[in-house]
Amino acid sequence: MVHADPASNPGADHGVADLQSAARHCNPVWRGDRAVALLHLHGLGEAGLGPVWEVLWRAIPDPLTDGRLLLAVDDSVNPKARRKVFACQDTFDHAAKTNQRRFPSAQTIATVWLLKIIHGRWCCLPLAFAFYFRYLTLHTRCVRVRGEAQVFQTEFAQVVALIVRLRAVFIPVPVLVVCDSCFGNNGLIKPLREHFGARAHLLSRLRHNVDLYELQTPTPGRPGRPRKYGVRAGTSSQLAPRSTPRPRTTGSICMAGCARWWPSSDW
Repeated sequence: MVHADPASNPGADHGVADLQSAARHCNPVWRGDRAVALLHLHGLGEAGLGPVWEVLWRAIPDPLTDGRLLLAVDDSVNPKARRKVFACQDTFDHAAKTNQRRFPSAQTIATVWLLKIIHGRWCCLPLAFAFYFRYLTLHTRCVRVRGEAQVFQTEFAQVVALIVRLRAVFIPVPVLVVCDSCFGNNGLIKPLREHFGARAHLLSRLRHNVDLYELQTPTPGRPGRPRKYGVRAGTSSQLAPRSTPRPRTTGSICMAGCARWWPSSDW
């Protein structure tokens, strides 16, 4: 078992102890010359060990990177052939190819990963997920999970709830959420700031048609509501060529666990 660092995750020792205690009460299965304990994950909560996911999160030895919790957020579409599969619905696939259906029968899953450098390489460890149900799906039929009827939530609300639950397990540290342009807007950063304040940060790619504005300077003495935006600077696609720095002669990129050098002509 990997030694847990209590400075970065105070509950790591407690989580490892819970898993070891649960493994002792399981019948081992021999795989070659090793005995493997099969954990009944659904029974961890009934045994008084707390929710299974929180137990597993506490078992992470060192989840922080430079004093911050790096989380990646994205959604995925998992096509299914049968209609009776759980959470299967007609879902819009924005990444569908020309020979694929735009509205396949699939599951939509919002997932939160932990970004961490392991053995010199960036790794993406899945921590939590949630099935997304369309409003039309819940309006036409009742979907129950463990006897509880599901209520409609947007993907933003599901992701925020997962991040809040994740951060409650670790010590209060700044959170950096890395996502694509679908989540990189005010729908995600605003509720995160309401929960974490200035400790929540967002790193995302802008859409090519997003309008960018200068900061509005206050104009005292002017009647009426103050302006919300300043002078329009243009779209992100228009500003990208002007803000792109000139390439250097050579550059170092950490790839496959080691630093490699490329001349600027290959960039």
